[in-house]
Amino acid sequence: MDNSPNFICVGAQKSGTSTLHDILKEHPLLFLPKEKETKFFFDDNEYKKGKDYYINNYYKGCNNNQISGEVDPEYLYFQKVPKRIFETLGNEVKIIFLLRNPAYRAYSHYNMSFVRGHEAIPFKEAIILEKERIGKNEFLRNHLSYIDRGYYSLQIKEYLKYFKKENMFFMIFEDDIIQNQHLSINKLFNFLGVHEINLNKSKKSNVSFSYKFKFLRDLRYRPNKVFKLIAKILFPDVKDRSRLMNYIERFNQFPEKTDKLSSKNARYINNKYFLNDIRELEILIQRDLDVWLTEK
Repeated sequence: MDNSPNFICVGAQKSGTSTLHDILKEHPLLFLPKEKETKFFFDDNEYKKGKDYYINNYYKGCNNNQISGEVDPEYLYFQKVPKRIFETLGNEVKIIFLLRNPAYRAYSHYNMSFVRGHEAIPFKEAIILEKERIGKNEFLRNHLSYIDRGYYSLQIKEYLKYFKKENMFFMIFEDDIIQNQHLSINKLFNFLGVHEINLNKSKKSNVSFSYKFKFLRDLRYRPNKVFKLIAKILFPDVKDRSRLMNYIERFNQFPEKTDKLSSKNARYINNKYFLNDIRELEILIQRDLDVWLTEK
């Protein structure tokens, strides 16, 4: 039996993918890996292990009646990913895009990087210096790409090089997750070929948080060579190490409200950085996104 994924939600990051992942896992005919993000198509070390490793490691529990897939928001941004998905899974895999107002996405990304210790300067300064900073290495590009990740039309066009548009499903966070979740998710179920179900609407995924102990936070997100070596010796299996780090993460977190970007500043950012891309996106996905530019 081939348990290869039939669908992949590729992001965008900070656009409700954790909520979508948890909703999809509710459906008895859908199978997703226990860990939300496998990072297989993004992580070079994982990808070189090959398709058999990917399927056996993440989809062993999938049965004949289920449709398998994954949700990983790193997959939208990095240009190498679409080709890797195509070469591994073919051109019939269904691609789901979940997109958020790019200004609010950028600020949410900034807050996450700040809380995790990757960022230390104010948001306004960070977006001015972004292009210079993310050009230095892939680590900084991954964690400090607040504006660059918001060019959705450019990223979608990379996927259109390998996949048919009729096999793509586009969702807008504000409309399809926040405002019209039940209707939108049932449209997604129809796209995936499974029946509609009643959703658990009380589910809230990936809420804002901070950390009790900075040294434990840094072990999770900026581990030193000694810690990496000790972890490998004590937990040779990569999945066991992942469970350890996730346990440390959960233990060390506590919920905390973060500041919000004002609608005035969001309009300014969208009109300054994203105007042309938003207009291109409207054409690509055939949806009116003017609210991103004019929201009061």
